[in-house]
Amino acid sequence: MKGLRSQLSLGAFLITHEIGVVAALADEMVVLGGGHVAEWGSASRVRAAPEHQHTHDLLNAAPTLADASRTRDGVELRVVKGVFEPLHSMSISIRSDHRNTSFMADHSMDPPLTRLGCGEWGFRNMSIDERARGLARIGMRVVEFGVGGGMAGRLPEEPSPSDIKRFRQLHEDYGLEPRYGVLENDFTLRDRNAHVAQLARTERLMRSIAACGARHVRLFTGFMPIDDMDDAIWSQLVSALERMQTLATELDLVIGLETHHAVLAGVPATHVHTATTRADGVERLLAEMPEEIGFLWDPGNIKTVDPDDHDYLIPTLAGRVVAAHLKDWRRDENGWQTVEPGADDIDYDLALRRIDYDGVCLIEYDSVADPIEGTARSRDYLVSIGAAVA
Repeated sequence: MKGLRSQLSLGAFLITHEIGVVAALADEMVVLGGGHVAEWGSASRVRAAPEHQHTHDLLNAAPTLADASRTRDGVELRVVKGVFEPLHSMSISIRSDHRNTSFMADHSMDPPLTRLGCGEWGFRNMSIDERARGLARIGMRVVEFGVGGGMAGRLPEEPSPSDIKRFRQLHEDYGLEPRYGVLENDFTLRDRNAHVAQLARTERLMRSIAACGARHVRLFTGFMPIDDMDDAIWSQLVSALERMQTLATELDLVIGLETHHAVLAGVPATHVHTATTRADGVERLLAEMPEEIGFLWDPGNIKTVDPDDHDYLIPTLAGRVVAAHLKDWRRDENGWQTVEPGADDIDYDLALRRIDYDGVCLIEYDSVADPIEGTARSRDYLVSIGAAVA
């Protein structure tokens, strides 16, 4: 088969229980359980380092030469764990739970693949009141909001108790839940005084975000290109994250580090990797930062620095995504431009099935020209592929 594929320039699609055959012939492997995707990745990676219990069970169920050397009565069959409803009696579907070690029959419709909320960035020039009215009008409920930075659409740098009270009441009146808060920070600054000021400001803004009722806070690692980061900067970054996690624990906040590129000035501007967009940087963060800290997955940002990588760090981030931004980017003669989900080549239908995350995904429609209408269009596209408003 390999020879024919090469000779005829053909692709091959194999459906089999023989994982060894797949590993020998295929580039990618999809492991199914009860009709749902349990795991997806390169064939070599899935076989060598399976991430899902169902994949482990399938691999362990394969007989070995040692099994064959024993008597028939002495061989103990290794079975795949879980209870599977017979195919002929399935009412609607089988639900797979990536957190469990088995697949259990469920006699009802699966919940929507993705629950949708609204991101903040495209609303930075719109008043908080106008945004609340607009989002309520298009039926959004869970929202992200910003503090600091001097933008019309954000709370002030140091919101007063009355500012916070009014903010919370406004969202309650419109049936909105301000669950996610964002601020601007950079923990990769070389100037020591600037870094100390960043730490104090970030802590102050995190306290304001918690007071507004948020449960999640988006932080950046920083905007220094990863190739410019030395051990001293890495140490400074990790120390800052440890300090922020101490405060997050006190405030009952979950920190999500956004997968965000750096932008170098030029015509057009150049997007380059930071610690959160390249696999080796993410792996180092996972190894050194507090385990309570997760990532805010933004596949669009990852695309701009590695357009040919359609994994969008999904295998590397497995189990550590705590929030998500959904948008896309399109490249033209002026460089990269943000566009709504579905407007370029990110296959969100596939990506959202692969990502190990079951929380709310925030639509991040970035254009300030029509944020309400753009968010509605983005919502409609995502609903068309199986999502639902949270």
